[in-house]
Amino acid sequence: MAITGALAHKEHPRSYKIRRTRIPLAVATCRSQLAPQLQYKWSATLRSILPIFTPLHSPMYTLMPAHHQRMGHVNTMADTVLINASAEDLRAILRSMLASKTPGLVSAFLTSTRTRLHQRTPSAALHSKNLQTLLPFDFEAGVLAPQLQETLTRARLLYGSGLGFDSLPLLTAVVRATMGVRWPAEGEVPHALVVVDADLDQALQSCREELQGDGPSDYSTAQNAVMDLADTLESIRLDVEQWGGEFPFERAIFSVRDLKL
Repeated sequence: MAITGALAHKEHPRSYKIRRTRIPLAVATCRSQLAPQLQYKWSATLRSILPIFTPLHSPMYTLMPAHHQRMGHVNTMADTVLINASAEDLRAILRSMLASKTPGLVSAFLTSTRTRLHQRTPSAALHSKNLQTLLPFDFEAGVLAPQLQETLTRARLLYGSGLGFDSLPLLTAVVRATMGVRWPAEGEVPHALVVVDADLDQALQSCREELQGDGPSDYSTAQNAVMDLADTLESIRLDVEQWGGEFPFERAIFSVRDLKL
């Protein structure tokens, strides 16, 4: 009897320890199994409630980890401004930013612009076959083709962002399109050609700055573009001289002769 009691006394602490370890383990197991379900139900409930408090036409609302909430909030707010601001507002904002003299800001802006221009495919109106007839004239009215403004806009984006050599083929095509065409001394056409002359001068200045920097990506292509422009300007000068007109590209022809590659 004493032996039996002693055995019972020894087994009791062990069985207590077993029960003491198994019960919390069972609770933890149940908790781990139920937690995802509870979390899913809570997330589903939250998702069903959030649209009630979301205003109409609001930006996309995204649940994110706590350490990303601050950065995500800033990006969402900036994107909201970009979507809702007018073109005039965005220009004013960009001018203010670029005038702030923040180190590296102008460089980052121009780099992003060049990347965008390289990704963007020009429209069909800017293909070479269309550029050959870019300036159809009504000899009495002196009307310009609408493709002219599109071409000049594209060229200005290129040379304005530091891609002067890339803009030369577009401007050369505009100059070449005047071959064999006579225009009046006054009116829309001669005014437009003076504007093209100014664009050529600015594009060639952009080429000089590009040479002072990293240089063109393809030196041979850049050299051919300059030579093609110079030859085209000289041909137009001789053509205009024959019919007694006023050569409209004086600044450009001197500027291209002065460009040293």
